[in-house]
Amino acid sequence: MARWSDPDERGRLFETAVGAALARADGDLFYWRDGTDEVDFVFESDRLYAIEVKSGRKRRAGGLSAFVSRFPRAVPVIVAPEDYESFDRDPEAFLSSL
Repeated sequence: MARWSDPDERGRLFETAVGAALARADGDLFYWRDGTDEVDFVFESDRLYAIEVKSGRKRRAGGLSAFVSRFPRAVPVIVAPEDYESFDRDPEAFLSSL
């Protein structure tokens, strides 16, 4: 149970769950980093999505803005715990609804 009480560990597990859902979807999945800017996931299917996973941990959010500045056609997405059930059920439908 110690894992769930540690916010950093809980955040890593949540990020892994989001990545696993994206890996099941029909599209290309990437990670992006440029210097100190990073995006948790980049998913490309019919559109390009820059996805940040937010679990409540304090983290910089500059990577999402940097990615969208560099790739203006990208749709910025934040996946939080309250979105997860809908996201996990059908990641492509969730993303397409944005």
